[in-house]
Amino acid sequence: MKKTACILMTLIMFFFACSEEDKETSVRNFRPLNLSVQVKDGFKVAVFWEEVSNSVSYTLQISDVADFSHVIKDTIVAASGCEIEAFPGYFYLRVRSNNINEEFSSRWQISEFEVVMENAITDLVAGSDSVCILWNCNLDLGSVVLSSEKGDVKVKELSAENLEKKYVVVNDLQPSTSYAVSLFAGNVCVGTGNFKTKAKQSENQIVIDPSLDIDSLLSNLEDGSVIIFEPGTYPIGGKNIEIDGKSVTLQSSSNSEDAVEIYPKSVSLKGKIGSVIFRNLTLSGFAFGGNSYDELNSYFIDFTTDFESLDTLIVEGCTIHHLKNCIIRGNRGAKGEQTVKYIAFRNCIVYNVNREGENSYENFKLDRMEIEEFVLENCTFYDMGHGFFSNRDASSLKNFVIRNCTFDNFGSTDAIDSKYLINVPESDGLFTIENTIFSNTKCYDSESGKHSKGFILGGKGNSYCYNNVFYRFPITPSEVAEWGKIESVFDNYDPKYADRAIGDFTIGCETLKNGGRGGKGIGDLRWIK
Repeated sequence: MKKTACILMTLIMFFFACSEEDKETSVRNFRPLNLSVQVKDGFKVAVFWEEVSNSVSYTLQISDVADFSHVIKDTIVAASGCEIEAFPGYFYLRVRSNNINEEFSSRWQISEFEVVMENAITDLVAGSDSVCILWNCNLDLGSVVLSSEKGDVKVKELSAENLEKKYVVVNDLQPSTSYAVSLFAGNVCVGTGNFKTKAKQSENQIVIDPSLDIDSLLSNLEDGSVIIFEPGTYPIGGKNIEIDGKSVTLQSSSNSEDAVEIYPKSVSLKGKIGSVIFRNLTLSGFAFGGNSYDELNSYFIDFTTDFESLDTLIVEGCTIHHLKNCIIRGNRGAKGEQTVKYIAFRNCIVYNVNREGENSYENFKLDRMEIEEFVLENCTFYDMGHGFFSNRDASSLKNFVIRNCTFDNFGSTDAIDSKYLINVPESDGLFTIENTIFSNTKCYDSESGKHSKGFILGGKGNSYCYNNVFYRFPITPSEVAEWGKIESVFDNYDPKYADRAIGDFTIGCETLKNGGRGGKGIGDLRWIK
């Protein structure tokens, strides 16, 4: 009897032990469902999950290692979702629900996400002894660091007011000096840029009008010259504007690009140059007084055989038209012999360049040149032949951006073989195309509805393609598939231009007016009305 009682007691204890184990397993054997992580602009990450009944809160942790042995963020969240700030990098995130009784709290639900490095600095506005640095993120920024070409380093700590207004002004800089800028959040650099301070205007600012003999003036420019054109037409005698080893700004006295029209043969760059800037000008490749090409007016910018290096080329608010060969020619030097740090076109309209594809030049022909950064923003390019950008036999391109641009009537009718839209086979930098329209290539066969091969996006770096329109503009699928990130491609959405025959690209398609990344419109924003 005693033996039977012992056996019975043992079985009862075993039963309760198993029940407790099952209870523990059943209590914790669930996780927050449908965990969703969305990386947004400005280094923000939105996290959502389904609400768990009887939860009083949720614990969210972020780590840079998969086993969470190094937790860089640990926070309690009341609702079933939140928005957090994150630095560039690859991260692991986990969430669990919390109960008043700890044993009823859930297991962890784990996800992963990546924050791509987007330059937080949006603009650098330089004076002769100061610069205004603007940014677009809400991170807890700490400082900006400026390094001059002479080796001087200047650190500016950011105040609460700077963080609220998202800009800072740094004073006491040297005139006509190149600076590199780094924006820091803690020890993490979230933005970089380059600029050159202006020369003192009292010394080098020159205002001219069409009545003056400007040929000799433009051939004897001083370093740091700021040439301000009064409204009118400037034939320049079909000569080159030569810039040899000097920083020069050419700009209109008006904010309208139509007020000043210049007819140069080309702008020839030679030697070692700090910065060249064009603002609010119209530059025509027509022979002055005629309606045909001047056979000599083949380029807007010509990097000659005597060119060595350039820090910055900026073209803003300009109209450039009727060039026989290309916008910029820069393939004259040996591989690695010529260098450019930064090229940017903003708010420009460019048309009729190598229109019938008579020449094999890409519109930006920069082969063998070591270029660090190339940016196109809010520009329109139409009636142009052959490929767009070529930087073959070079490997320095770190950042290539096309943002909010409109391309129309691109390519040539005799293009049987594939043409590279972008051809940078040796560089492994970051290539980004976003909020841009590519429409109506001349290679498009309206009867078959396709082109045999289409255009190729070529480059071996990290490539991202966000919220773009390809309308009657086929891209070779095998090449697109190699791009690292492709989101929201509006394939064959008709932009419904107002009148593309006369260069009016006002968008009639409502979907494209706010369908871009960040809620912006798609294409050159000046056409969204």
